[in-house]
Amino acid sequence: MPIIVPKGTGLILSAVLVVYGYAFGLAKVSETDDVRMWGFYLIVVMAIPFLFKASKKSLVDDWLGKLSYPIYLTHFFAISVLRHANAVETSSAIAFTLFFSIAIIFLIEKPLEPLRKKIGGL
Repeated sequence: MPIIVPKGTGLILSAVLVVYGYAFGLAKVSETDDVRMWGFYLIVVMAIPFLFKASKKSLVDDWLGKLSYPIYLTHFFAISVLRHANAVETSSAIAFTLFFSIAIIFLIEKPLEPLRKKIGGL
């Protein structure tokens, strides 16, 4: 029998995570085994199923899922290029990585998709 979860539960738990993080200053906690972190871990574990259910049909979630592997492939390259140019900052590394990841999707993945489907259908 499926469990019926009220609509919006995932969003509420997400908000609880954010509020908990700010309230207990988790950004300033340097130890991952701190008591405050265990409360955060517990809320994260409880929220995961609801977050998955809430974002199942989300276009943003789908787009981030499609970007995840190109991000994995390009992040080291982007950071290396920025380090060589003495311009390594978090925001520039994220922007550079996203730029290369989106370029991979539109210049490589999308054009090759029909070929992949054709070969896969053999």
